[in-house]
Amino acid sequence: ACSGTHVLATAQVGLIKLLRAERRGPETRVHFVCGGRALADYERKHDLTRRLALRFACAEDDLEQAVERLQEQSNANYKALKDAQTALVEAEVQQLLAATPPAASTPRLLVQQYPGWQGDQVKQLALALRNHPGLMIVLAGGATPQLFVARSEGVTIDAGKVLRALVAAAGGKGGGRGDYAQGAFPDWQHASQALALATDIVANARD
Repeated sequence: ACSGTHVLATAQVGLIKLLRAERRGPETRVHFVCGGRALADYERKHDLTRRLALRFACAEDDLEQAVERLQEQSNANYKALKDAQTALVEAEVQQLLAATPPAASTPRLLVQQYPGWQGDQVKQLALALRNHPGLMIVLAGGATPQLFVARSEGVTIDAGKVLRALVAAAGGKGGGRGDYAQGAFPDWQHASQALALATDIVANARD
């Protein structure tokens, strides 16, 4: 038996709004609303469009262009932020290298914390430092602190082993490879404890 709704005239259906169509093999599935539901859908979208036009201070027909301008500005701001972060990282690399005296034997150990930086910035710094031979790098940063351990060319200490020892001793978690590893701590008290242990743990991890 037919389970559809039968009407005496199309006027009983009222407004019909096609929402979308999906191809399913040789067939097409059509999604639509009609009658009171179609009117409610129109009213909701009209209200949303009106509120957005007020927020963007433009006509409703100009909303698409306003959103495109906003997206372009957002992309430009994001690029400027990334460029500034890269410049900051490059400057920090030079400052760390200048402030860390050469070690009597490889490696030179760099241990530093950056609670005001985002975790991805500190990771970028650790990876940038890897371009300078003879370094063992232990950095922490981020609001919820992350730990980054890395080695550069000429260093044989296992970064993953060092990180696992640090997180085990200071209540964190993480892991990684011989040349790079990362972990995390619940707060800066635990992260600072790990950094304080870094010199001894790196010394014990030497081949």
